[in-house]
Parts: sequence; C-alpha cells; structure tokens
Amino acid sequence: MTVANLLAPQGTVREAVSSPGYYPVSIINLVGGLILMAAWPVAYLYQRRESGRTGFVGFVMVSLCGMALTVGFPTILLLIYPWLAHLNITSHTLNTGPNIFNFFFAISSGLVSIGGIVFGIATIHAKVFTRR
Repeated sequence: MTVANLLAPQGTVREAVSSPGYYPVSIINLVGGLILMAAWPVAYLYQRRESGRTGFVGFVMVSLCGMALTVGFPTILLLIYPWLAHLNITSHTLNTGPNIFNFFFAISSGLVSIGGIVFGIATIHAKVFTRR
C-alpha cells in the first residue's frame, strides 16, 4: 500500500484519473488494504483469551476505522473518482473534495491510533510474544 501511494499519479483529480497508472495503482492499493484487514483478525485471535476485553476493544477500533481507511477510501478512489472526473464539476470543488473528508480522516486516523495503543497494551499484558 505504501508503494502504491508513493507511485500514485499526482496533479489534479482529472489529470490523475486520466493517467495510465491510475487504475493499476488504485487496484494495488485496494488489494493491499484487503490483505491487511484480512490478516488483522489473526493477530487478535492468536491472543484473544489472554488480552481480554481490552484487546477486543482495541481490535474493534482498529478493525472498523482501519477498514474505512484502507478499504473504503481506496474503493471510492477506484470507483467514484473516475466517474466524478467526467462530470461537469468545477476543478476547485473536485480537487478539494467535501469538507467532511477532513473530519473523516482526522477521526478515523485518531481512532485507529488509539485502538492500536489499546491493542498494544493488551498484547503486552497478555505476554503472548517470545522473550526476545
């Protein structure tokens, strides 16, 4: 996902969507998010007894918000942005997007971070890792 984001076409939305690399990078980004979120339950299931409720709360927070960030938004980029690029929308509106995106990214990223910290505390408490 990191490589796909670094290789993503730059510029305005219309320039990026018309770029030949837009769809391959968008698909790689989406598949990466699906793989990441499919593997995440394994980390929880490995320690579900030992981590208790704290681990479950962290798992749920990361799962819900992480799914929105790593699968939901790349799906929007893959399916909705190309459609929007061909509509009669001003470039300024199209490039800045709705203001709710700022709120969405701030809240989701914050909840993923808090959930990761809570899950990490539960993991340390569960002592499921080797001594090294």
